[in-house]
Amino acid sequence: MKFVSALRLAVKNGYSVELDGSSIGSSENVIIKGKNDGNGDKYSLSEQSGVEASKSYNIGTVYFCWIHKDATVTDYIAKCEEAKIPVITFLERTDLISFINGDIETCEYVKEDDKVEGGKDSSSRKVRKADEKNLKKKSLEKDEMIDYKEIKKQKIENDELLKEINKHEVELIDHNKTLRGSQKNNDFSNLVRESEFKIIRVLKSQDGNKKSGSSGSGSSNSKKEEISHDASLSTILHKKDPIIILSPSAISMITMNNVKSFLQDGKFIDSNKINEDHGNNNNIDIINIIRDSKRFNKKIKFVIVNNVEKFFIKPEYWDRVVAVFTTGQEWQFKPYKINNPNKLFQKVKGFYINYNGDLIPNNIKNWNVEIISLDRNQRFKDRQISEHLWESVERFMLSRGYK
Repeated sequence: MKFVSALRLAVKNGYSVELDGSSIGSSENVIIKGKNDGNGDKYSLSEQSGVEASKSYNIGTVYFCWIHKDATVTDYIAKCEEAKIPVITFLERTDLISFINGDIETCEYVKEDDKVEGGKDSSSRKVRKADEKNLKKKSLEKDEMIDYKEIKKQKIENDELLKEINKHEVELIDHNKTLRGSQKNNDFSNLVRESEFKIIRVLKSQDGNKKSGSSGSGSSNSKKEEISHDASLSTILHKKDPIIILSPSAISMITMNNVKSFLQDGKFIDSNKINEDHGNNNNIDIINIIRDSKRFNKKIKFVIVNNVEKFFIKPEYWDRVVAVFTTGQEWQFKPYKINNPNKLFQKVKGFYINYNGDLIPNNIKNWNVEIISLDRNQRFKDRQISEHLWESVERFMLSRGYK
């Protein structure tokens, strides 16, 4: 029996799984002992495990991944670097742990073994799957034989009240076709994003110019301010300070309006309730935040950006990105250098901010994103939550070699 199948069986039955040394660096074998098995089965750490994904992993790498199954991604990477063990990528690690733990029956990264859990032969498993498929097919054929329209018609004929209701009823053939024509599941989220940048922000900037003055000298001054503002932005981005990207989505809880108060001052202000007294930063695309880091024992300047299309004109800017805030909407990543969220959040730290008890989008559950939940009413907890978020960012930066 191959190692992964043996380990899966051991976890299911509560068998002993241990190294023959004090640590993985000083061990040569991992030993799996059954309840009535004195010596147990030895598996060399250097042998291939049968796990083949982006590359083949030996038994030592798979075992190390399993014993650190509860570690966060950054902690796991740090432990691998410390023990000089190859890192199994996030998606591969998640599927492999779920397979060994018995949460899923198959794993695409594990080769077919001659034996599976409980000693069942692989051929019998194929027969069982074929039986299930045939049973499902027969069930569908049976359902297709039932004329549901005829049943509905009979019910209406036998009920006077239903007859009366049916006279005024308009039956919709298909909800999607009625609303959107023949195409299903159209994604209009890009329109939200475009309207944010091309309509809403333009109107707000125009309102700002009107308030500053409508005279010719006033417009001249505003142009000078825009030039100096763009020049300062260019200076900021040419430094080597780490960058944090916010989501430009209108439903994002952390925006350019409240990010400084939350991350620098430790106080969350609802972006929808911000007025001129708190300072409206809707027209600003870049902000500096100073973090007095105890972990690095120095002050670090972070650059906060929400418009990568406008300012990320050089590829090296992406190398400085340490964190990305997301709302779970995939259109956010279209202008990114890495626009696949699964790959992106293996290279940068991901955050999703919500209120306690709110529903979490399925995308957030599937991506390697940390969920930060705020209390809806108790603001005294904001400082603690903000510090927890910074700790996650700094641990990630440390794992990436930042000093």
